[in-house]
Amino acid sequence: TSSSFKIIVMLLCLISIGIGGFYLTNNKRTQIVESKEENVEVKPETPNTEIKYQIYNNERFGFSVEVPSDFVPAHAFENNDGQGWNSPDGHLQLVVSGLYNTLQTDISDAKRKEIEKLGDSFSYEDEGNDWYRLGWYENNKNIIKKVFMGKGAINTIVFAISSDYVDKYEEIVAAIEESFKPGEL
Repeated sequence: TSSSFKIIVMLLCLISIGIGGFYLTNNKRTQIVESKEENVEVKPETPNTEIKYQIYNNERFGFSVEVPSDFVPAHAFENNDGQGWNSPDGHLQLVVSGLYNTLQTDISDAKRKEIEKLGDSFSYEDEGNDWYRLGWYENNKNIIKKVFMGKGAINTIVFAISSDYVDKYEEIVAAIEESFKPGEL
């Protein structure tokens, strides 16, 4: 009985060592996998330099916006209605424009019609007294459109951001949008 007791104790020790080794090995594997997963997330790098802005003034409609100095002018509208720019890497497009509200369009009607036109791609809306903002997804881009509307004029700012770069440009988009000052509406 003494020898069978020793064998049982040895077996229990071996089983305990085996279970302990299995636990340690799996725990280390889990940690390695977790650290590998942390490195798998791909985020476009943002330079650690301070962004310099230039002011664009639209004389015809009186609006202004601050645009990063390294953005490349992409499209100038006829009759000085607005301007477009691209980020240096091409993953953010910005367009500002104005037009006269000759039909005296109501802000609620304009927003409703745009939402209907967007259909399933529409994702969110926000509004204030003289503006509304819409968001939607189109052609692998997140689109944000903010419209300022009055009886005399409509001023618009539109961002098109490549879906994989939304995080990279989040702060820049917020700064540009915040800097936008509508003209006499």
